[in-house]
Amino acid sequence: MVLPVFSTGFIALFAIHDLHRRMARCQEMRVRLETAHKEAGLVQTWGALERVVMKAERALLQEVFEWHTITSFAAAPAGTPR
Repeated sequence: MVLPVFSTGFIALFAIHDLHRRMARCQEMRVRLETAHKEAGLVQTWGALERVVMKAERALLQEVFEWHTITSFAAAPAGTPR
């Protein structure tokens, strides 16, 4: 009786921690993209604009890589094809 309650509580705590991590990550990405938007409006040369765009692209690719890693190694429900 105690073991199912303990495991359910552990799973809930893990889910809460993951939610907080995702919220922090989304906030960080929002700040990065807003900063890139402001920088793009202030640049004077194509080279500077290219650097701003490359920095934003790198941040977005990092996010896609993290998402792919998490979803690739997450346990799939029974009967779900990979």
